[in-house]
Amino acid sequence: MQSLLQILLLCILSCGLIFNCCYADSHGEKLSKSEFDTCVQECGNQYEECSKAIRELWKNFQKNKKQIMKVMNSCCLRGQSDHSQPSTLSFATCVRDRCGAELWGCNIKKRHSGFLTEREIEYIKQKELRAKKKIQQ
Repeated sequence: MQSLLQILLLCILSCGLIFNCCYADSHGEKLSKSEFDTCVQECGNQYEECSKAIRELWKNFQKNKKQIMKVMNSCCLRGQSDHSQPSTLSFATCVRDRCGAELWGCNIKKRHSGFLTEREIEYIKQKELRAKKKIQQ
């Protein structure tokens, strides 16, 4: 009797996962590739808007790295495991709820403009020097 219940439970869970994978959004509609791409782009715009609050901190990334990463991770992943959180909370909740995504993540890149500061040049030199020393060992 116990194994029959286990099999039944496993079957119910499997059907739930299959249903969840096949139907993309909360309305039960499967999104086309272009609709999904558009949806993810809209969530990306939301992520970018969230990150605007720390734009000035990027000017001294090394000094502000911990604070930058904390805010960026929050903009990206906050509420990802809590299905009661609104889709406007983070990139993860947005793509999960609006786009039906099963996996998500954020790629953080500093888009550099203009000349490198002395601090940035020195940091790059030190990083290259450390890499060369590592190779020589």
